[in-house]
Amino acid sequence: MLDYLIRCNRYVGLLLLILLIYLVPQYFQNKTHVFEQKNTLAYEETLYAAKHIERQIAYLIEVGDTIKSQLSDEDFSQHDMSLALDTKVKRILTHTLQSNKHRQEGQIFAVGVSLDKQIFNTPGAIASDQYELKSWYAFQSNNQIQIKPKNYDYTQIGSKKTQWYTKAVEQGRAIWQEPKFSSTSGAYIIGYSIPFFTDASRSQVAGVISLNYSLTELKSIMRARHFWKTGYGFVVSEQGNLIYHPNEQLAKQEVVLTNGGVSQYASKKDVILACYLRGGACFTERLMQRDAQAKTFQLQSGKAKVFSKLIAHTNWQLHVVFMTNELGYNAKELHRMYVNLVLVSTLFAINCIIGLYFKTRHRITTPSWLPSSWLFVGAISMSFMVGLALIAKEASVHLYEHQSDSLKLTDEQDVSKARARYLRYSDQIKQHPAQFVKTGILVRSIEYQNLNELVISGYIWQKYDLDGLIEDKQKGVVFADAVDGKLFYRFGEHHYRDITHNTETLGWYFKVVLPLAIDHSYYPFDSGTVSLRLKHLNMANNIVLEPDLNAYPLVYHSAKPGLNTVAKLTGWDIANSYFSLRKSNYETDFGISNYIDRYNLAELYFNVSIKRAFINPLITHVAPMMMVFVILFLLLILSTANQSQADVFGFNPMAVITGSSALMFSTMLWHSTLRGELNDAGINYYESYYFLAYLALALVTINSVLLSRTERMYFIHHKDNLLPRLFYWPFLSCALFFITYLKLG
Repeated sequence: MLDYLIRCNRYVGLLLLILLIYLVPQYFQNKTHVFEQKNTLAYEETLYAAKHIERQIAYLIEVGDTIKSQLSDEDFSQHDMSLALDTKVKRILTHTLQSNKHRQEGQIFAVGVSLDKQIFNTPGAIASDQYELKSWYAFQSNNQIQIKPKNYDYTQIGSKKTQWYTKAVEQGRAIWQEPKFSSTSGAYIIGYSIPFFTDASRSQVAGVISLNYSLTELKSIMRARHFWKTGYGFVVSEQGNLIYHPNEQLAKQEVVLTNGGVSQYASKKDVILACYLRGGACFTERLMQRDAQAKTFQLQSGKAKVFSKLIAHTNWQLHVVFMTNELGYNAKELHRMYVNLVLVSTLFAINCIIGLYFKTRHRITTPSWLPSSWLFVGAISMSFMVGLALIAKEASVHLYEHQSDSLKLTDEQDVSKARARYLRYSDQIKQHPAQFVKTGILVRSIEYQNLNELVISGYIWQKYDLDGLIEDKQKGVVFADAVDGKLFYRFGEHHYRDITHNTETLGWYFKVVLPLAIDHSYYPFDSGTVSLRLKHLNMANNIVLEPDLNAYPLVYHSAKPGLNTVAKLTGWDIANSYFSLRKSNYETDFGISNYIDRYNLAELYFNVSIKRAFINPLITHVAPMMMVFVILFLLLILSTANQSQADVFGFNPMAVITGSSALMFSTMLWHSTLRGELNDAGINYYESYYFLAYLALALVTINSVLLSRTERMYFIHHKDNLLPRLFYWPFLSCALFFITYLKLG
């Protein structure tokens, strides 16, 4: 019989080994393939963004060279040329801005020509404006081109304000300026300066051509890129200044790359940027050195990868940050392969332990208090528990990612696509023309009102075109799923109002009560979404709400746009927040005539993804349940058919029944408390532990009764209840392992 078991153990071990040999390379090959594929796409996305910026830079350079070639033909020593030069320069600058105005992207905000003082050494040639200088500065204001002279001495050396001129003259070549605030445009700009000369010998500088490129254009380029939903990019100048960052307040700070450290503001708002400014000490250089000017870095914490690319002509650095969970990690197909690999590995390890026991059971020397059987039983139980922990750890990530909303709106491109889809469908069913209203939200707090309801407060705002068709009395927003509090907010009740560039912004402070509807099937690894369903106050005129993404500095969902940093929900970790649009589905017309022609078919949701904090279930439920299992094992240890030992321990079947009854009552109380907390009709994963505890309580009680009988049963009476004691922990750990595999796998 023993030889037969040994042969079976070998055959099973061989089969499991073959499965392992097949599964391990397949899993790592697929993981590497997914990893490389997503990394390649992220790398290409970075290159695409860089090329897009380079195209705009090349356009600025081309415009500057064109103006330079037109001015280089001038004879600045010619007598009385002021009027002719003035006319020519104004014509060139006006033509430049008018031509640029029709471009869809990369528009130049302003262009100027500033002459050097040496030009005026020729008497009677050119009449100066002030400071013995002559300059033209053309810019667009209210769709009109205005040309004015510079009102300061731009040739003054040592002034930060004049570096655009003095450095270009000093170096005798085109230069890119550090980002600065323009009082003329009221915006942050990047300057490009090109010196031009009096003759082909380039011996004397005639002046400097300046082109101002608005950061708004660069922002449009960066926001148009997806960067895999969670990513974002920032651009750093050659001097270490931030040229662009999605957090505009951060970009306006003087976060210069210095040896003295980084501003606390930068460190607090963007740890990856702060790491870069410190010299990349928290980066480890990684793969994909395909381009001499492109590198990949990984944050040492492993949470993010940074792809870097040098922008041609400028020596700027584009850094694109991708969150690693967007680069193929924990993909659905890999999750299933991983769980199966853990299953086979666990069974193979247990098979090896059993085989080792058969082979060495008479040769291992152990202390008298620890027979070799207990050593191997402990190893088997530990193998099952390690496998359980590995599956649970993987499932805690996979289950959260699997439930996430696929209709996230994370950038303006998403919003534009959703709007286009809606308009196509609306046109197909002959609806009234749709009107879109930008809507933003900032949630300040999320708290429990009771076990099933949340109190949510914060600010919400809407933007209206003053020339639009929506009347004041129709303006407002409704929290459609709220069960208490103020459900709708209208014009006249707003807490603030702002009018800028023909756009009216209305803002309200809100406080609503929402039901908490979460699927607890995987408790304590459950996760869910708290959603605020937003509708326009006027529901009969096809008015669609869409997110005001430009109101948030970072809109990738793990940056938690629309959520205050101090907002917390007891017992849960807030993972991310995002907007989504979902199709409305009501089986009524609400009494509205021509309902299908007029009703809004899409609804805006603001979603907060939450994931249960494991520490609370660990203390309140998992730890007590483990103690129940330990106490049951102690009752099993004390159960004996030896009368002398029974007298010493005070063992009798009634004592075991009494102890089991007390444990049963406690377990049922904890179980009832858990179901009351979750208020869920289904059976969740952790309830399997309670059912297993009920089974273990029954088996231990039955074992004590059978042990006290005079009729001998081999499994019960062999070596005074040894086999039930030996099988107790392997049985529990095996049951928990397969429950976890089937439920979470």
